[in-house]
Amino acid sequence: MTLHPGVRRNHHPDTFARFGADTGADIPVAVEFTDALRPLLSRFGTHPGFHLVLFTVDPTPYQQDLLALEAKEPELVAKVASAEAEQRTLKQELKSSESTRSSLLAKLDLARRLVGQTHDLATTGAGPNFDYEQAQADAKGLAADLATNDANVAQVQQKLSAKTEEGELSEIAQARAELEQLRAQIVHARWLLKATTYYAPADGTVVNLQLR
Repeated sequence: MTLHPGVRRNHHPDTFARFGADTGADIPVAVEFTDALRPLLSRFGTHPGFHLVLFTVDPTPYQQDLLALEAKEPELVAKVASAEAEQRTLKQELKSSESTRSSLLAKLDLARRLVGQTHDLATTGAGPNFDYEQAQADAKGLAADLATNDANVAQVQQKLSAKTEEGELSEIAQARAELEQLRAQIVHARWLLKATTYYAPADGTVVNLQLR
């Protein structure tokens, strides 16, 4: 028994009707063997008189599949690089926010002392009430800045805490997994394409080729 997968025979019905078999245009199609052959092999594969020859007519579909997969690789490489750059940015942002927090705490402590001093002066009449009100406004502004900065620190820390068991940022791990999966598909696609080509063991002219 011989199968000819990888081609749609007699694709053009009018030509086939006019000229007969094998003249109606043969168009290449992609082929899947493992699942497609399983029912046949499960039923007849161990029969002593069963012999099956498989070969592909045209490597073009496999070449197209390989090119399509290879075209995706630069995009996923860039995705991994982008995720790694995002991690570096988050770490720098966290470091900057923590430094800003220390500065804001020192300024807020000084502002609150000034509020107390201007309050005492305004109460005794030794200082204008405007200074007291200004000191209060400055302290409230610094407190608001500190709260905003703390919220930003918490947000960055939350993003950096999303890690795998190996300690890698989840976004990086996901991008890397997609890239590795694609590269495995490329290796398989190259193997399928290579299987469509038969090389002679020595230089010369092929006079007979049997597929086994």
